[in-house]
Amino acid sequence: MTAVQDIVGAEHVLTDPDITQSFGTDWTRAWSAQPLAVVRPADTDQTAQVLMACKKFGVPVVPQGGNTGLVGGGIPHRDNEAIVLSMTRLQHLGTVDRATQTVDVGAGVSLARLQAHASAAGFAYAVDLAARDSATVGGMIATNAGGLRVVGLGDTRQQVMGIEAVLVDGSILRRLEPLAKDNGGYNLSQLMTGSEGTLGVITAARLRLVRAPGTQYVTFIGLADVESAVSLVADARARGDLTAAELIRSEGMKVVRQVCGLAQPLKAEHRVYLLLETAELPELPDDVDAVVDPRMWEYRDRQAEAVATLGIPFKLDVCLPINSIAAFLTELDTLPDTQGREVHVYAHLGDGNLHINLLDIDVEMADRLDEQVLTLVARYGGSIAAEHGVGVHKTKWLHLSRSSAEIATMQAIKDTLDPAGLLNPGVLLP
Repeated sequence: MTAVQDIVGAEHVLTDPDITQSFGTDWTRAWSAQPLAVVRPADTDQTAQVLMACKKFGVPVVPQGGNTGLVGGGIPHRDNEAIVLSMTRLQHLGTVDRATQTVDVGAGVSLARLQAHASAAGFAYAVDLAARDSATVGGMIATNAGGLRVVGLGDTRQQVMGIEAVLVDGSILRRLEPLAKDNGGYNLSQLMTGSEGTLGVITAARLRLVRAPGTQYVTFIGLADVESAVSLVADARARGDLTAAELIRSEGMKVVRQVCGLAQPLKAEHRVYLLLETAELPELPDDVDAVVDPRMWEYRDRQAEAVATLGIPFKLDVCLPINSIAAFLTELDTLPDTQGREVHVYAHLGDGNLHINLLDIDVEMADRLDEQVLTLVARYGGSIAAEHGVGVHKTKWLHLSRSSAEIATMQAIKDTLDPAGLLNPGVLLP
């Protein structure tokens, strides 16, 4: 570790197991391994020097942001084998460029800090997550995070105008110019987006901002079934003012109210609940049970937190064609290993992204659930990986969403940029 200490300073190379353990544990607590060390570079140059040193000594490197992932993609997977490269010291926030509506941001900046910075300049950052206080820009780009407003404003990939990244040999890719038309070869910024730290370490990005929204109405609606929720989302989308559409099933509502001490917001209990965020009040049937109140976001934002208090959850993050979600959920509840169990599902309904959670699942049952649920997702034309990536959890099932030619091409790119496989080993590719 002496070589790395000389680069970043001894105080930024953490080796005490009591301190480094949290850096080696996934947010779900389902994956955990002890890092060889946690290294915290201050800038891009230090990051490049650390990667060169690790390459020289053949030490694997796991880039990490806020460690809010759910598929084991940001932690080591063998004790004392890999260093965790924590990017949280890269805190640069540039001046908002009003002419291009962009801003340069360090990889370690939290989403909440970016949002506040954009807001102070009269703009907004389009992507929002419940983990906004912890999730970092670098991690969100590496996983192409989606979040709450993809239906109206797009995912992270659509906000990335340019990226600065370091390759395993210390080479620095710097493409931050905000040109609207730039067709000079491959878009390497987009290649890095969603690569889950397997091709390079993102150190900064130039991000697109949007105009600060005006009045937004948050309508919370109780409904009898998912089909009714899909229909209301279609109506709101047709009007053109929909920015978010979130679904919660009855199991999730009961848990979030119990765990978080939230009141029943509607007149009665319902099988499903729909949250719509729109610029105008949505048109609803006269007899619908609904309330208009921005505080309703708390019932959706705290779903993951509430479920996690019940135990270590088995999680699957998938995406389905919206019109097939109702039928998919019906079959989900009748799979061999879900029958008779409480299945917690909350969703970004506007873009078809479902978060599936089950509790008290042992390793053997988890393997069976992966096969049953992900095969069902593929049968409905969905994706096995929505906004948290593939990580290590889903590498075995990547073929359900990608053809053999696509996987071979991705492997060829990986082999070219990281021939020794030192960057985030075991993640993304089978």
